[in-house]
Amino acid sequence: MPFATPLAILFGFFDLIPLVGATLGGIVVAFVRFPAGLIVWVVVLILCQQVENNLIQPYVYGRAVQLHPLIVIVAILVGAALLGVLGALIAIPAAAAVQAVIRDYWRFWQGEHAPIGSAEASAEAG
Repeated sequence: MPFATPLAILFGFFDLIPLVGATLGGIVVAFVRFPAGLIVWVVVLILCQQVENNLIQPYVYGRAVQLHPLIVIVAILVGAALLGVLGALIAIPAAAAVQAVIRDYWRFWQGEHAPIGSAEASAEAG
């Protein structure tokens, strides 16, 4: 295949974009490979992308930033709809930041408004 190494490097860079990057890289490689093996390449690309996008990436991203995989998918979809590729890139860190703020607020609110007989109120009093 002509230009195998530069195409592999380009594909690797495209794959850094969550959910859509490998598809974009695959399209570039498909145009260079055309017509030899195009059908096989497209089938393999679609199968690999479906497994990666729907099973592997949400789990890995969720574990990395301690988010539920469904929240990861929704955040990427919302980010991509609002800001395109840039939104897809910043969606997961933004969702993790929102979750951290909500958790801190929830812990603060629970500490301030704990019932009188609760363990938290007893620990603060004494």
